[in-house]
Amino acid sequence: MEERQDGSRAKAGQARQEMDGYYSAPPEMWIIKEGEALPEGYVLLAQGKALHAEAKGEGYAKWRLSKLCRACGGNAITCVSTSKFIRNSIGFSFYMNKVTGRPALIAKPGPDGTLSYADLMGQFSKERSEELARKLATQKGGNRMLAISGAVLFILCVIGFILSDGI
Repeated sequence: MEERQDGSRAKAGQARQEMDGYYSAPPEMWIIKEGEALPEGYVLLAQGKALHAEAKGEGYAKWRLSKLCRACGGNAITCVSTSKFIRNSIGFSFYMNKVTGRPALIAKPGPDGTLSYADLMGQFSKERSEELARKLATQKGGNRMLAISGAVLFILCVIGFILSDGI
């Protein structure tokens, strides 16, 4: 039991030492695919809820996802996965790309860092990522409800046409 407590004390001491140090953030948004490790020397400080973006081109979908992640204060996107699907629109169908990832805050600890742990955590908002994820989910549900109501109106118009003996 004492070994377990000493081990947890050592981990807590190490975590406290990391929080007291300075960090340098990456200069640009990093996209880390699912299953890949963080770049060498960087540590994951915070991670938000999964977000997604859809676009015709994969590059544009990644750009839109990075814009969402920047809105959360993140400087990296982790667990990125891409999938293709077909979207139908008025008799036409075309391929779309859906990119899913989690906004994250990564930094490299070291003596040459200019940002403290508190500075970095102040710029990242988990609440904002949860709010964006909730908006994306309700937007999808709203589109589904719009399609269902359109189908119901169409059926009512057809029934009215039939009952009025046509033209």
